[in-house]
Amino acid sequence: MKGISPMIATVLLVAFTVAIGGILILWFITLSRTTTTGAESQAEAIIKCSNANFQILSVDTTNNKATVVHYGSGLKVYPMIATVGATPVTLTGYNAPDPPTITAGQTSTFNLTIGTNTTVKVIALCEYGVINTSIEATCSTPEACWH
Repeated sequence: MKGISPMIATVLLVAFTVAIGGILILWFITLSRTTTTGAESQAEAIIKCSNANFQILSVDTTNNKATVVHYGSGLKVYPMIATVGATPVTLTGYNAPDPPTITAGQTSTFNLTIGTNTTVKVIALCEYGVINTSIEATCSTPEACWH
């Protein structure tokens, strides 16, 4: 019975090793491109949404209303959550669609119970492509936005 010569066995072993190495390199390149693209998209969304400049224009303590405005970029902003003091509250009474969509330059007013609290914070989602990033605005008692 004859086997393969040591020279042929060595050549086959080297060829097999090079082929496996090539497959691993291609897989690694694809993996790194996919990971980099995902990180770039997230970073781009954070940068774009940081320019959204979402602010509370006024907090009307008499009528329990807050008005927010979206300055800056043309991205959509969705006010989702508010806290009065340290208590989360539901935003109701929008004068915009539900959930309220605020584009650049638009304002939205909603109802919330303020009571004796001295701070209102509104957290919104900034939409950029398929990625959402949260942004927030705060108004406290001594500020001009507090009425």
